[in-house]
Amino acid sequence: MCESLIFRYKMKSVHIFIDEFGTPALNVGKEGVIPYFAYAAIVIEESELENARAVHQQVVKKYFNGTHIKSSNIHNDEKGHIKRLNIINDFSAIKHYVVALLVDKAKIESEGLGYKKSFIKFFNRIISEHFKGLYEEIHIHFDKTGRKAFQDELKEYMASHCGIEKTLFSNNTFEVQDDITEEPLIQMADFYAGCIGKYYCGIPNKKHADAIHNAIKSFLFIDWFPIEFSNYFGAQSFNSNAYNKQIATIAIETARSYVENTTNDEVGVEIVKLLLHEAYVNPYRPISSKEIKNRLGRQGIAIGDPIVEISRLRDNGVYIISPIGKKGYKFPCNDKEIAEFFDRISLNVVPQLKRAHILHKILVEQSCGEYNILKDGNYGILSSLIGVIVDR
Repeated sequence: MCESLIFRYKMKSVHIFIDEFGTPALNVGKEGVIPYFAYAAIVIEESELENARAVHQQVVKKYFNGTHIKSSNIHNDEKGHIKRLNIINDFSAIKHYVVALLVDKAKIESEGLGYKKSFIKFFNRIISEHFKGLYEEIHIHFDKTGRKAFQDELKEYMASHCGIEKTLFSNNTFEVQDDITEEPLIQMADFYAGCIGKYYCGIPNKKHADAIHNAIKSFLFIDWFPIEFSNYFGAQSFNSNAYNKQIATIAIETARSYVENTTNDEVGVEIVKLLLHEAYVNPYRPISSKEIKNRLGRQGIAIGDPIVEISRLRDNGVYIISPIGKKGYKFPCNDKEIAEFFDRISLNVVPQLKRAHILHKILVEQSCGEYNILKDGNYGILSSLIGVIVDR
């Protein structure tokens, strides 16, 4: 990839506020045990903290009687749904983005993660590692959990396994804090964790789920654990007769393979993860070049023309299509979409071959055969393709 087309810039310092939805308990068959677990990490640049605190206080006064934000205190009825949308809208006054880690506990095979402490350490490390190397400084504020002995143990674990600690060579920090008395902005993470947990983990009200997704999709990035997470937010979409699971699985597997096996293509991997996210929540919606640039830009990734990146991903076997009549890219989810994609290729390629034949014929005829470029061996494939089109 040409260095002029891609670069990552580093903000000087960001603060990351993390909270959870659900519990570490893995016995999902037991009554009352939620089968999903979610972390939400809110990323705010240090220069934006003052504004974030001011907006947070406004939200607390407006919706929570001046106490504190608690997602579980928002009802699941229509009134509560509208309240969530209004809060999301108010939070838009803060420059921030959200990284979520969604865990399908039923698919966890490691017995070690059955222990609460191991579970919290493991998944805290996973979501925290998402930010390593992105910024000059990261300051992680994790909602207080367990007793002080475990909190100290967690901080030591993050320092030794993630390198998130303050040293002579690094100003990175990891703090376990109370979201009321020590770091109120963690309440934002509690709110988003609630939205993500409720609306991306099998909620039956698809209308509410669609509205929440549309409100936060532009600044939300989701990592799935395990990557074959399949209890999708848009569950009803996957039960439609228009959805062909076999076709969708083939395409999605090409994407998963690329993400899992590619180490030297940060931009390509992030684009694939973005398309995968949409395939999990709204399999019929294509993502435009503009949206790709904007959403990667929120992560500090600047790219040139996304078309170039998409073409390169296709060259590497990632099955991305461009639907006819729609701007953007997606993974196919039925044979109709695949047929339309190949029709689109045909509409681009066949007319160009016909034009090449017309112009080549003019040049040969007018020069009495002196200029016959297609006789050159370098154009053998092109000449054969033109012959196929002309002879049809």
